Amino acid sequence: MQLQPAKPQSIKLPSTQTKPTESQKMVPVNEQACNAIQEIIKSLKYSLTEDVTNRKENITIGQLLKTNPRMHGNLIKHKIQSYLIEPTKSGFSLADLNIANNHENLFNTTCAKIIIDNKAIHCLIDCGPSECILNRKTKEILGLKIDSSSNTIFKLGNNSTAASLVILYNVAITIRNVTIPINAEVLETNPMRLIIGNNWLQKAS
Repeated sequence: MQLQPAKPQSIKLPSTQTKPTESQKMVPVNEQACNAIQEIIKSLKYSLTEDVTNRKENITIGQLLKTNPRMHGNLIKHKIQSYLIEPTKSGFSLADLNIANNHENLFNTTCAKIIIDNKAIHCLIDCGPSECILNRKTKEILGLKIDSSSNTIFKLGNNSTAASLVILYNVAITIRNVTIPINAEVLETNPMRLIIGNNWLQKAS
């Protein structure tokens, strides 16, 4: 007598799948730890200017300034510290300009005594203006000759405007033993006898 194999029984799947009865639980977040990390990040003293000037990278400074134009002013302030300029009693030493509480309330100006045509004159060195500016009275005292008319209009600190009278070419400005000629604009009135701007600082760097 031969035994025949039993036929396999088919398994019927349900038409709809049952959903789990409990929803997935959210992983708890340690808010205290997150806040502590944020406080640590805030307390870190990081200077972008110091990082750029001290780090060797493949990117050039020119390319970096194009990607972050605001850094240009910071780099200028940083470079000014290397100049040896004799401050007046009411001025700040350039080496002390960037020394403040946690780099807050930084100064971008200083008073100094310079020499023009063997005459000592007190001036203001300012990172803000792009040109050197002196008032008409100072031009007359120094005996400087007019070289050209000017169409330049300056915006003053009180938001008013002042038109330049003339341009003086190659005014030789001497600080210590360094003499650098620079073009200067002449205003009718100016709070300081002379303001040295970025054009002189860039030549001196």
